[in-house]
Amino acid sequence: MNVFHLDYPIKSLRFKYFFVRQKCFLILISSVFLLAKTPLLGQQNLTLYGMKEVAQATYLNPGFEIKHRLMVNNPIGFQNYYVSNNGFQLNQLFVRRANSDSSDLRIDQVLKAMKSRNFMAIDAMTELFGLGFKVGKNNFISLGVIAKNQASFHYPRDIFALVYAGNGSPEFLGKRADLDGLGVELNSYLEYSLGYTRTINSKLTVGTRLKLLNGIASVHTERSELGLTTDATDFDLTLDGSASVKSSNSLSFLDSNPTIDFLDLIGFRNKGFGLDLGASYKLTKKIELSASVLDLGFIRWNTNVKNYELNAFNYTFEGIVINDLLNDSIDIGQELVDTLSSIFATESNNDAYTTPLYTRIYLGGVYSLNKTFSASATVYSAFNQSKYTFGTALAFNIHLRNWFSFSVNYSSIGRSANNVGMGLRLKGGPLQFFLTSDNILVAIHPSGARNAHISFGLSFVSSIKKENDKPKVL
Repeated sequence: MNVFHLDYPIKSLRFKYFFVRQKCFLILISSVFLLAKTPLLGQQNLTLYGMKEVAQATYLNPGFEIKHRLMVNNPIGFQNYYVSNNGFQLNQLFVRRANSDSSDLRIDQVLKAMKSRNFMAIDAMTELFGLGFKVGKNNFISLGVIAKNQASFHYPRDIFALVYAGNGSPEFLGKRADLDGLGVELNSYLEYSLGYTRTINSKLTVGTRLKLLNGIASVHTERSELGLTTDATDFDLTLDGSASVKSSNSLSFLDSNPTIDFLDLIGFRNKGFGLDLGASYKLTKKIELSASVLDLGFIRWNTNVKNYELNAFNYTFEGIVINDLLNDSIDIGQELVDTLSSIFATESNNDAYTTPLYTRIYLGGVYSLNKTFSASATVYSAFNQSKYTFGTALAFNIHLRNWFSFSVNYSSIGRSANNVGMGLRLKGGPLQFFLTSDNILVAIHPSGARNAHISFGLSFVSSIKKENDKPKVL
């Protein structure tokens, strides 16, 4: 296995290094997975959206009709965790040999599975407090505090292909290796919400949720452009690009003497606002439609801001003259380092900046076969910076009185089209427990999954509305 290549163009009497291949590729793979496992986007909750009898489903649509007079959630009232990688699956990287326990490393299959732009995402949400109560027969007011941590790592396909194949391969020789889009997004914040749901009549229910946000930490890759071109004739290497990275309460701690003020994290010094809207409508006795838009809003980052700007550059490395290399009086390495340092010099500032929230849209429909069985469909869209995610789910649901619900669904989200989700709700006395996952197959076949998800919670609920307790028509 070649660790590196040397090339000697005859006319120039220079040599140029080619990139490290397989060993560097394994290091790159490992680094990406370590980044993805760091507890730091997601949370589509397609299964939970189809189980509107669960109290926590109102976080996905504040316009769901609520059949509880009182709802109290403790610190485990609503937990949601989601991990996604749309680039490749582990069983595409390691392929088992026929009639053997050994596996082959198949980088070629990984490259075929990737698109030009890929991402890994982690979303963790913890409800710290939740309270809801009826006011009259038609109004429901809710209060909540949620800690949200969202992170995504965006990577281009060519960064893997370049390290694997080398810059002298036919794929890149004389062409630009496209490394644009490499970057990280991180948002950590506390959400304080006030919700209001109004039953307009026997068919229509609408709701909204106002949110005051306290930003804890942020890393925002505003711009990332990078390319490498290898000349097909003399193998000159041309590197071009520019970048802009903004941060709050994160990268500033890399300074030699960082100062940490606890109020910078929880003192509403990074303020934001959000809005949820939702509605549900009973089209017929058997068909109910619903829609919601979540997290319309932004956070303004002001504390411990550290921004880095890499101005546009275009640098060509023409190689090293052998005579200069053999001359001990000339420090070729230091000259090269000085040249690169001047080209890639970054500028920093402490200017405040704004990031949008991770906006999601749900459209749903339920067809009731009878009081026990129903079928439902959900369409999901999400917008994260300039990234767009689309998903759908088809579900079959079972309802046994007020104590038991079960749902199973098949969903397609992003580039993952083989997800089987399940949901369970149990109620005993005033306690209601739920457990859902949009992809249970990850527990059976983790190497073939692109995403993993689990959501669960425990609530105190009382006074479920009886069927004959009809709201007044206004």
